[in-house]
Amino acid sequence: MGFTATGPELAAVSELCRRLDGLPLAIELAAGRMRFMTPSEVLQRLPDRLRLLRSPDRLAADRHRTLRGVVEWSYELLTPSEQMLFDRLSVFRANFGLGDAAAIAGLPEADIIDDLASLVERSMVQTATVPGAAGAVTRYSLLQTLQAFGAERLAARGIDHDAHRRHAEHFLALVRDGRAAVAGPDSGPWVRSINAHFDDLRAAHAWAQQSDLTMALEIVAGLADWLEFQVSAEVAEWARQTSALALEAGRDLPDTRRLIMRCLSVAAAGARFSGDLHGALGLVDEALSVYSDPSDPALRFPLFIRCEVNLYLGELSKCIEVAQEAERLANLAGDVFREKLAVQTRLLAVSYGGAHAEAMAGAQALVNDPHSSGIAKAWSAYVLGEVVMPVDPERAGQILEQVLVDAERLSDRFLAGVALVSAASLRARRGQLHLAAPMFARVLEHWQKMGNWTQRWTTFRTIAELLERLGDATSAALLLGAARAETRPAQAFGDDAARLDTMSDRLATVLDAEQLATLFRSGAVMSDEAVFELARDALRRQISPADPGGVRGSQSTGSSR
Repeated sequence: MGFTATGPELAAVSELCRRLDGLPLAIELAAGRMRFMTPSEVLQRLPDRLRLLRSPDRLAADRHRTLRGVVEWSYELLTPSEQMLFDRLSVFRANFGLGDAAAIAGLPEADIIDDLASLVERSMVQTATVPGAAGAVTRYSLLQTLQAFGAERLAARGIDHDAHRRHAEHFLALVRDGRAAVAGPDSGPWVRSINAHFDDLRAAHAWAQQSDLTMALEIVAGLADWLEFQVSAEVAEWARQTSALALEAGRDLPDTRRLIMRCLSVAAAGARFSGDLHGALGLVDEALSVYSDPSDPALRFPLFIRCEVNLYLGELSKCIEVAQEAERLANLAGDVFREKLAVQTRLLAVSYGGAHAEAMAGAQALVNDPHSSGIAKAWSAYVLGEVVMPVDPERAGQILEQVLVDAERLSDRFLAGVALVSAASLRARRGQLHLAAPMFARVLEHWQKMGNWTQRWTTFRTIAELLERLGDATSAALLLGAARAETRPAQAFGDDAARLDTMSDRLATVLDAEQLATLFRSGAVMSDEAVFELARDALRRQISPADPGGVRGSQSTGSSR
């Protein structure tokens, strides 16, 4: 049987080579299977690679006939302690440090250094040097083929459960470090550490969900702050699954129900980002039904999500009321980060309600608060930039430029996105339309990568207004029709709604009534991705060829904070 590696099959061949770690023998054996299987079929069966990849050549030495043979031959050259360490290291799903390895081995670092060095020398463990906070650091990893073999050996020894528990406990400890990191001057290193170890956290959570539900709940609950910075649909789905499993298991202990409530709050946070605002409120209600002790500060988690969603929906009085209660409970818990977030959300509601002076005074007080953590202070500065924008745009621009720098340092992708929306909106408001276009192009790509549909639809509305002012009435009408028909995220309210109505009136002066109605109807039935492509392509047409980077420099509602 032969094949031509084009299209999907070429992609399958490329993925095979990647997952076989580029090992010549493994690739050769996989190619042999393609005499009677397609590359995609081989790829589907790769999880059982050690049995799959065999050669029919009976004259070759066993270690040259099978992938298992060559791995076993290398493994038998190890000492018993080296073999044990290798087996335990197979639980890692990404690269790891010396301290990580020692934790999984259950030994001091000094006791594993020699064995780890031997594993590196024998190419059983790979090394890479990466930048660290205090200089370059060495990271270790196992090729996927060796990882699969080590997993088999762990099971054969009967210690796989113990190894996976150590692994899950180790990464749960990393998650727990977040409370102190978020309360300190710089949460960035913790956020980046979670990002770097996310594959291992995924594996730890998956194991815990099958073997220790309480630990699975703790992992998800501990990622609540990280989710605010990184916006992960995957973690939100973990939260849904794990809380459902725990409820089915009938966990009635107060501590467990408190954890379930927090997990449901994480799921609600994810729904808020995905654009399902009413779904987010439903999850908040479910969280409060699971655990509703009004005196417990843990209720700050669902209440904070509720006040944010209230703001997105334009329910300003409700937002202020709920935010005040979330602030009170966060203060009782000593959770300065969420206390400040609740205050920020309340101040935005106050500002959008027209009390700009009160909002500005409150935001300035937040920025000046010496007790704020680094990330809370950065968000406070963003809110200050938002509320001073109508009265002092130059000052707002300076504030937002610094916020963008701080967001990068703190690894807060959400903050970076909303600050960029505000900076782009400020350009448009000041009549610098051709400077705003490339900034909005960056914003679109940013939200696309993050999967934040709530912010994306808010941005679409602002882009529609920008395109209309730039003379692209057709694209503006299509976007406006799409935005008005979309019911998942919040519709515009207050000044935003008034501006869109005014824009619609202006469109009616350059497009006849039938043409405008047709464009509105066409926009209303466009898919999410089609709307994204429309906005992206329309902005690209407005960006000057002299601006190859696309980074040249309406009230923004980029965030609820």
